[in-house]
Amino acid sequence: MPLLRKPVEIRTALSLTPLIDVVFLLLLFFMLASVFHREGEIEIAARGTSTHEQPTTQPLFARVHADGRYDVNGEPVDAEQFGSSIAATLAASSDLSGVVLQIRKGASTQIVVDSLILLREAGVSPVSLAR
Repeated sequence: MPLLRKPVEIRTALSLTPLIDVVFLLLLFFMLASVFHREGEIEIAARGTSTHEQPTTQPLFARVHADGRYDVNGEPVDAEQFGSSIAATLAASSDLSGVVLQIRKGASTQIVVDSLILLREAGVSPVSLAR
């Protein structure tokens, strides 16, 4: 007598593993694509884009050296007093307006940015960059 076999029941269960993989991939993508920190911005005007007439006063010349030293009109100035020294010189003289910041060869970008921040904190405006 032949044996009768019972039909085998195949359970089809929904697997959540692929769904979890997709969710983690999306989470990773959005974490890497988002911006958590914005850098500070320094506004720099392009050369020759000014629409106002040329001032009759002269600018104050400041120099930034590669080793972090500062000169204001040829005189050495301490780094901590750089911004306040320029602000005091501009306030004392009506013949001076603005600052031309000359960047010496070899000066890093960080030194230049630190100099611009010192001038901005001292309230010095306008500032032009020169080589």
